[in-house]
Amino acid sequence: LNFKNIKFKTEGETKYNHRHRELFFKKIDLKTNGLKRFMEKKYFTDNDIDLVTANLTYFIQKIFPIDLFEEIEKNYEKAKSILKPYKSKHIIFGGSPTSSSSFIMAVSKEKKMSVITLQHGGYYGYIKDIPRVYELEYSFSDIFLTWGWTENKQFPTCKFFPLPSPWLSERTIYWKKLKIQEDKRFDFLFLPQRLEEYTMPLTGAGNTRPDIIPSYLNEIIKLINFAKFNKASIFYKPYNQKTVLLGKETYKKIKKILGTSLTISKNLNKGLNFRIVKNCHIVLWDQPGTGFLECITSNIPTMVIWTKLFNEEEKSAQKYFKKLENVGLIHVTHKSLFKELAIYKKDPISWMSNSERKKAINLFSQRYAFTCPEWTDSWNHFLKKIKSYA
Repeated sequence: LNFKNIKFKTEGETKYNHRHRELFFKKIDLKTNGLKRFMEKKYFTDNDIDLVTANLTYFIQKIFPIDLFEEIEKNYEKAKSILKPYKSKHIIFGGSPTSSSSFIMAVSKEKKMSVITLQHGGYYGYIKDIPRVYELEYSFSDIFLTWGWTENKQFPTCKFFPLPSPWLSERTIYWKKLKIQEDKRFDFLFLPQRLEEYTMPLTGAGNTRPDIIPSYLNEIIKLINFAKFNKASIFYKPYNQKTVLLGKETYKKIKKILGTSLTISKNLNKGLNFRIVKNCHIVLWDQPGTGFLECITSNIPTMVIWTKLFNEEEKSAQKYFKKLENVGLIHVTHKSLFKELAIYKKDPISWMSNSERKKAINLFSQRYAFTCPEWTDSWNHFLKKIKSYA
């Protein structure tokens, strides 16, 4: 099997053309059935609806990217010239979609190439309302390679094919030396979700948003108050510097509440590392994202305090999450979380080896976090089979 990495960057150097934008966007009627129905349900008057859609049209006209408007023809031709030498019938995409990858995908479709896209993180298949994935990944793909799940009836033209996650499979090897023991410096290693002043385009209810930040920070304070009541210690690792800035007043409050039992990390590198995890009993999340999947597949003690403030599970995933809740991994209340912490600390090895808990984790992992030590064999078999169709 031979692979070629395609590099393409869009151009956006042409000047902003006010006249062309005005002529183009005034022809677009944003008063769609869905938007109009939404505003009518919120008791908008006809005048309000006209005003909102007019302002929304003007806003889009002003912020629409140059590389996708003034430079769209030039970028499309450039993408065509890059793909022209290739005779392959298949093209593989990984990572988050960009303007550049969208041009390459569009040209691929014109060339009748089969577009294969890879799952590259958590949320897929089990979290509701992630339109960025729906519109920029599933919609473009002929084949979408998942971490275990196989169905999405909203996209009948896309085949969802399960393969073991290379990244999760390799991480299970990295974590093999982690020891489960009674003596740890901290009860929880807490890794909350990121906060953002402004969301990326196509953000749905499946991610944190500016409107939930005050409620979210109150949830953090609530957690710390429960920790104080239960005499628990926490190593708190914020997601990034922007999250620290948005929550700086909250950090002052929680430090005052929990005192020396709270340590806030100054190291903001993304993800888990061995040095921090080995000093904590439980890795605690506020939603079941990629890090949670890493923990359950790598036998790292983990729990989630999931109040569902900013996301919730797909209907098809509810029974799997319910099983995780029944065995003490998912918690919808702080009382339940700290009760389970106390149970864990009495006998960590027994807690981790509990047959019902392992069964629930395996059921979830097979569907949403599929791993295999010989993952390369599965991938080679799939890719060779696809190549034979060329």
